Amino acid sequence: MVKEIYSIGGFMFYSAKEVAEFKIQEPEYWQEVKHLPLKKSGIQVENYQDFVDYLNSLEKMPDICLAYSFDNARWYGYTTTVWCNGLEVRGIFGYHDSNNIKDHLVFEMVAMSKWRNLKIRQNNCR
Repeated sequence: MVKEIYSIGGFMFYSAKEVAEFKIQEPEYWQEVKHLPLKKSGIQVENYQDFVDYLNSLEKMPDICLAYSFDNARWYGYTTTVWCNGLEVRGIFGYHDSNNIKDHLVFEMVAMSKWRNLKIRQNNCR
């Protein structure tokens, strides 16, 4: 299942109900952001097949970018974020155990989709 993630001024919402609750429960923050546009900022996927299905549903070849940084605290691996058409993909990607970024699961997921020949960009995702 793929859910859309929306944001207003740095606050993230997974539904219109959450926006309405925020407006009521956090009126001081709402006053600060109510003039800002609500924008689609990401997607939430529950499993790998959801991401493959999402990719297969796209009409045009997506722009996928893998942003990563070395995790000095753990001395190995990468902290990663996957972006698809400018939207952050949440739920299945994150800390990556291998020091070889080409081992990241996003490459395997894309290879399972109809976009198997897609070149995934790295860093400079925004």
